[in-house]
Amino acid sequence: MKILIRKDTKISYYMWDNDVEVTTDSENTYISSPNLIPPKQSIGDMNSNNAEIIENVEPPADWTRLKYTYDGGEWAISSEGEAQIALEISQMQETIAELEKGK
Repeated sequence: MKILIRKDTKISYYMWDNDVEVTTDSENTYISSPNLIPPKQSIGDMNSNNAEIIENVEPPADWTRLKYTYDGGEWAISSEGEAQIALEISQMQETIAELEKGK
């Protein structure tokens, strides 16, 4: 897989199959693949100054946008990922409490 990370935070924002063409210049990141609709796309807020493309990466099974950082070949849960996990736990606890009320 290919990922696109922010250079300053190392947060992984996007992921594609290795056969998808991903390039950056000083203005944008460009994605090209016949499997995309449209087949050529750009990301305007990520460019060669603030983003990095990393190829041949094995992502965590539960990878989602912003959940992980990738630095030096190592994955770690980001602060955004920790906040999302805390939110999901809170929502589950609320659901459990509601279900227990209905017993």
